[in-house]
Amino acid sequence: MSGLPAVERVDSAVHTVPTDSPEADGTAAWDSTTRVLVTVRCGDVTGLGNTHAPAAWTVSDLLARTVTEQGRPFRIS
Repeated sequence: MSGLPAVERVDSAVHTVPTDSPEADGTAAWDSTTRVLVTVRCGDVTGLGNTHAPAAWTVSDLLARTVTEQGRPFRIS
């Protein structure tokens, strides 16, 4: 993989949006939806990903540290 740019930066943001009314699926009830947005910068390319999750720290701590400490790019499909 030599000659390929390394992951330079990982940023995340968490957004919680209230639902119009309380919702339930028979096992849990909630009144908001949380979405985590992530951008990963590698050379001239920025990738965007998102998930519905309760904590952005997983991305900013665990994912960011893992991909930047590798010092080389990797493929996610």
